[in-house]
Amino acid sequence: MQKHVFISYKHEDGDFAEILIYKIKEAGFETWVDNDRLHAGEDWRVEIDSAIKNAIALIVIMTPEAKASEYVTYEWAFAWGAGVKVIPVMYKETALHPRLEALHYLNFTSRTTRPWEALLTVLKNAASDTDSSSTSPKNPPTFPHTSQRTKEQWFTMADMFLEQQDYEEALEVYEEALRLALDATSYSGKGKALNSLKRYDEALTAYKQAIRLDFSYAPAYAGKGTSLTNLKRYREALAAFKQAIRLDPHHAPAYNGRGDTLYTLKHYDEALTAYEQAIHLDPDNAMYHSNKGSALYALKHYGEMLAASEQAIHLDPDNAMYHGNKGSALYNLERYNEALAAYERAIRLDPDNAAYHNNKGSTLFALGSYDKALAAYERAIRLDPDNAMYHNNKSNTLTKLKR
Repeated sequence: MQKHVFISYKHEDGDFAEILIYKIKEAGFETWVDNDRLHAGEDWRVEIDSAIKNAIALIVIMTPEAKASEYVTYEWAFAWGAGVKVIPVMYKETALHPRLEALHYLNFTSRTTRPWEALLTVLKNAASDTDSSSTSPKNPPTFPHTSQRTKEQWFTMADMFLEQQDYEEALEVYEEALRLALDATSYSGKGKALNSLKRYDEALTAYKQAIRLDFSYAPAYAGKGTSLTNLKRYREALAAFKQAIRLDPHHAPAYNGRGDTLYTLKHYDEALTAYEQAIHLDPDNAMYHSNKGSALYALKHYGEMLAASEQAIHLDPDNAMYHGNKGSALYNLERYNEALAAYERAIRLDPDNAAYHNNKGSTLFALGSYDKALAAYERAIRLDPDNAMYHNNKSNTLTKLKR
């Protein structure tokens, strides 16, 4: 296959992509775009993988829409894992993934001062690197085949998919890594993907295989504990977390997982202690602060729950659950107007979550806005028609409205 520049973009940005392709072709480079080369009946993943591996570079046109696209993410993550040079082109302002942010991106957001020359220089250097690599037997290939990828490259790809919540793709990456070499880290990664897919028995098997390969690998015991908790085998789960902590007292996920198990068992004080230990080790993990807030809610420590929820939001402001938790704390503190704002923010982020609409209804009911409360409860019922509590809340509201 002839060497080319692979162009990755969201189709909404096709107009700019056409300009970019024209400029690149004008400079003497071939380009590859999926909708140009794929035909009906072809395996698109195989075709794209091959095109990326045979590219001199991959240009990813970054916009908010592209960042959210699992296909765009797949393409640049696969290129990264394959050792292909990734060139981020910022077309619309957006926060880059940390892996892309670490690269030198080219800013094309201004229509009047776009760095075309800089882009072409980067491409020429990439082509030069490819040529020197292909003619020198002393150098390894620039674009390693599947069997030549490093463990770090595999895990980089898997991390991308896990972050995008594309768990099937993450599982596929770990399976591919395991076909090349059996190791505890890959089996643990497979277990994590399977847990995310709610395939808990398979996840448990993967973690057991990891432990057989390395009985001192703490993350495998922590993952095993999570699988056992999801399977409601709580005593075994706590034993697994205890072993993980014994092997690595600084492994924060083991403390968090222990907290989850204790919370499920309604041992809220012990769960709170475990979550605080996890936070001490990893203070920038928003989920740990949120979990701490859940334990505080169960203990009816609403002021402290509010502080924990706000810290989670500070670390991850676009997580609907954290805003919903904040709303619950404020509601129980009888700060209803603030609670309403928190629930409305949660609904904007996750409009199909029935619980947020129900909680908004309860807050409006407390404020005496019964008509609006009724509308909120009806929305919750449309989303979850079998929830008896929502119907009861609606009935109480109709009573208040004398209907």
